[in-house]
Amino acid sequence: MPVQQITKFFDDAAIFPPGLAPLQQAVQDHIERQRTATASLVGPFIVPVEKLEEAAAYAGIEQLDVSVILHPREADELVRIAEKHTHLQLSAVELKLEDDGLEEVEAVRGKLASTSIFVELPATLVSADNLELLRAWGAGLKFRTGGIRQELFPTPQQLIDVLQLAIRTGVPFKLTAGLHRAMRYQDEKTGFQHFGFLNIAAAVSVLKSGGVSDEAVHILNSDDAQRVMSVVSGDQAWRDSFRSFGTCSITEPLETLSEIGFIDTPEFDIEG
Repeated sequence: MPVQQITKFFDDAAIFPPGLAPLQQAVQDHIERQRTATASLVGPFIVPVEKLEEAAAYAGIEQLDVSVILHPREADELVRIAEKHTHLQLSAVELKLEDDGLEEVEAVRGKLASTSIFVELPATLVSADNLELLRAWGAGLKFRTGGIRQELFPTPQQLIDVLQLAIRTGVPFKLTAGLHRAMRYQDEKTGFQHFGFLNIAAAVSVLKSGGVSDEAVHILNSDDAQRVMSVVSGDQAWRDSFRSFGTCSITEPLETLSEIGFIDTPEFDIEG
């Protein structure tokens, strides 16, 4: 399978639920993973701005590639920290808005001109007009696909509606929460039905190739791993839209890819 399709696909969200790794350990693990065969697959370390200086200290002299979660009002603080700690590599920011303050995104873009920006929006604010604004500002969409409560999970149709609109407007997106396994599954403890990140990739591929919503929902809900892998592997264009997703474990999603044969286990040190 074309492993290059998942280069920098797994953003390291180790300090967030349900993993909740201690910050020092998470930073050290992230840096150590950069010395393993899986380094090419792992994206930046996700950290809220209020913990960024602490993370920088734990990194020591090692470069730490970060994606920073912040409110627009904290952009100046981020710039200050990034200028102070030159070993921080600011790959992206993930904006959390208060109310629908989309106009604040433009101001943040002015302060972080060369940094990728993803704006977290609830489904109620994912509209053609709002996504056109994001595109005009060179920003992407961040969308939540799960969480610790059932109401945080969109329905399959809701998720497809959001992804379809993002594709139509040319807005790249990253996803967060609930995406632990390649194929969809039901959590034995909570009973929650989780999306599979490879199912989502296949659904994006269907939509980008001109498929209709019903076809995308069908592959999103599919348990046929061979079919899903065939769709994902057939066209790499889905990564132009689906840039990455945050995961509190790098090992678990890679293990599930290995289980279905998408990656070759000996090729990667998935325990690293």
